[in-house]
Amino acid sequence: MDAELEQRVSTLERKVGEMDASIKRNTEITSAIKGDTEQLIGLFKGSIALGRFFGPILKWGFAIGASAAAIWAALKGGKF
Repeated sequence: MDAELEQRVSTLERKVGEMDASIKRNTEITSAIKGDTEQLIGLFKGSIALGRFFGPILKWGFAIGASAAAIWAALKGGKF
């Protein structure tokens, strides 16, 4: 009976060691993902700031371009 108990304890200790190693690997992976996510959030915040700066400029540029195209088409009689 003692040999069987020692074998069961040994098996449990081995499994706990494997679980500890697995938890450590998962923690490292989670930390890496967190770092990557923080970098992406920083990138998105930067692109939003650029969008807020260039958005109105692009809107005016497209409006002027569309107006110029409409005037050009009207002067050409609708022929392209």
